[in-house]
Amino acid sequence: MSSNATKAKQEFTEATYQQLIAKTSERSGAFRGCFGIAMVVVNETMNSWLMRGADHVFMPNKAVRWSTITDIPTYAFQPKLPGTKHPQLLPYATIRNAVSHYGMPSLRRDTEELGINLHTDQPESTQYKRVFGAVQWAMTTTASMFMSHWKPERKLVFELAGVQGRKQPALVFGDSQVFRQIDHPYAWMPRAFLAFPASMRNSLFARSTKVSANSPELYSNELQDAYSEYLGEGAGYIAQHDGEIYEVEPYTSHGIRCIKVDLVNADTNVYDTVVFPADCRLHFSKGQPFTRGSLLVTEQFRSLDPKSWPILKRWPQLQDRLGYEFLVRLRLWFNRQVHHLKPGYVHMDSRIASPAALGWAVGSELFWNVGPSYPYYREDCDAFVFPPVFQRHWHELRGSLPGAIAYDLFPDDRRFQARPAAAQIKGG
Repeated sequence: MSSNATKAKQEFTEATYQQLIAKTSERSGAFRGCFGIAMVVVNETMNSWLMRGADHVFMPNKAVRWSTITDIPTYAFQPKLPGTKHPQLLPYATIRNAVSHYGMPSLRRDTEELGINLHTDQPESTQYKRVFGAVQWAMTTTASMFMSHWKPERKLVFELAGVQGRKQPALVFGDSQVFRQIDHPYAWMPRAFLAFPASMRNSLFARSTKVSANSPELYSNELQDAYSEYLGEGAGYIAQHDGEIYEVEPYTSHGIRCIKVDLVNADTNVYDTVVFPADCRLHFSKGQPFTRGSLLVTEQFRSLDPKSWPILKRWPQLQDRLGYEFLVRLRLWFNRQVHHLKPGYVHMDSRIASPAALGWAVGSELFWNVGPSYPYYREDCDAFVFPPVFQRHWHELRGSLPGAIAYDLFPDDRRFQARPAAAQIKGG
């Protein structure tokens, strides 16, 4: 990491913000065009992080909190909050837990554990103070690069952030700087893994693709995207643990020739069975040990090469060319996405199992896969500080993040009165 990047990790303190106000009294209180978001690790133990390969690092929902900062106009609070005569918008910072709503994790308005105006108050927790500072820098450096009414303050912002002399975007979030662009939330959002009773494992596919027992299959866009990604990555199965292949046997699934592979976990001696079409390629032989993250099996598709097809064409073309066999392959792939993160439960990515969540998912056993979020982890505040999420107006505080994670970030404050039709704030 460069020395400039290290300097950029200084806290976004009230004193720093007052320097912005003093030197840029008109713009420093203007709408920044985004809201900031971070996942904070608050209850870390040796068992909090579960490694299941390079892209699968799991944390229980109980061990994390979500931090957000939104720009709220002073007129939205009646009576006005003390000390808010200037600037026009105040940074409203919150800490909340993700709770189950209709079986899916949600960042709800009524789950605020902390909600403060950063112009007048600071959290007692040193960790939260550092998190809020990091999120403030993420929002302000982003605004100085992409919001027209903030661009004149770019030089000052970079000077205070310790990233002077940059002509290209220098966006301060995560543990370093990300240049030129802000990734879509799909690239960094932790994946929610829903918990289901282990007894449901064999029925999850049907519950995720059918409205009722007699209805036709309905495949969500998220499921189609996830399967298309799997095809694009080479259709391989990655080991979730150290172990060995105990047995390989022929098997028939819905009339299609397959093989059943029994895997034994080297740490727990627990056996797990995964099924593949018979034309797959095994990279390890029976009794040969493997390590977590190893490529165990690659699925073949006759003479077809779906990896080379455009992503939007993989699903329809494979479905057209393989017919009924495609549905069997899809079911087998779905069943292989199960993760065993806690005894008595099976965990599935919410992107593909969300239709089964209502009435069946156990919200208290939710896990997050933070593997995609690693570039944004900051040790100094033990949090994942993500790129800000774009807003056209300050009152765009309801929506959903990838994985159908709904959020409602309106302040849970009796004095707050949402009036988006009122006088417009500059830039908002």
